[in-house]
Amino acid sequence: MTEQHYEDWTGEVGDRWLAHAEIFESMISPAGQALMDSAAFGSGETVVDIGCGCGATSFEIAQAVGADGKVLGFDIAPQLVREAEKRAERNHIGNVSFAVGNAETDSVAGLPYDRLFSRFGIMFFDDSVAAFANMRSWLSPGGKLNFACWAGPEENPWMGIIGQIVGQHIDMPEGNPDDPDPFRFADQELVRGILDKAGYANIKCTSWQGESLLGGYGATPESAVDFVMDGLDMKKAIMAQNPGALEDVRSELLKAVRPYHQDNAIRMGAGVWLVSAVNPD
Repeated sequence: MTEQHYEDWTGEVGDRWLAHAEIFESMISPAGQALMDSAAFGSGETVVDIGCGCGATSFEIAQAVGADGKVLGFDIAPQLVREAEKRAERNHIGNVSFAVGNAETDSVAGLPYDRLFSRFGIMFFDDSVAAFANMRSWLSPGGKLNFACWAGPEENPWMGIIGQIVGQHIDMPEGNPDDPDPFRFADQELVRGILDKAGYANIKCTSWQGESLLGGYGATPESAVDFVMDGLDMKKAIMAQNPGALEDVRSELLKAVRPYHQDNAIRMGAGVWLVSAVNPD
């Protein structure tokens, strides 16, 4: 993880995620469920949940592996790990623990593990090959990696539309496919190459097309736009460059998301790659 991303997630970005944790978790829950179904955990397995955030996926995995299994939730952001620990204690979940660290360089307690899992937590490493090689060292021989990463913005209108509207009023940073970024692994040939260099075998990439619930389940167009402004930090970017455009952006976003409001949510298309690989050693 780059120094800037480390500072972001241990500071402002992590704080913002924590403040909107339930919305973020609800928003990406359809893709998360697809990844859980794909991983198909068995009773008694041991699992590291990489980029666990506040523990939502860790708790789902803990239920899937049962009392004879164990789960380690691992995240770079200490404030998110503290919240995950509070949730585990509050809900009396005994087969899960949490640790703070950098999956690119650190080791974890309790090695080796049967499985590695990550829901959108593996796109931000400084050196992806080194990171995946390091994580492979956590696996037993034959152990399996499962993760989800975003397909391109054209397959994710919930991000693409927001970027287009905001980008008409302020300068948006241009993405570099070599830099840590949510869409960093949209090219699956790139992903295959990284995992191959990191020593994995049986690499599979499966396209999943579903929906993302902008603003979480139960959102109205108004609350979804509030989330875009605060949870996704668009208001700060607009106020820094063009504060006079704030109300225009809000109005345009409301107009854009209203057609997606159905069944008690803002349901927008989402494209995800479900990736699996095996540690052959």
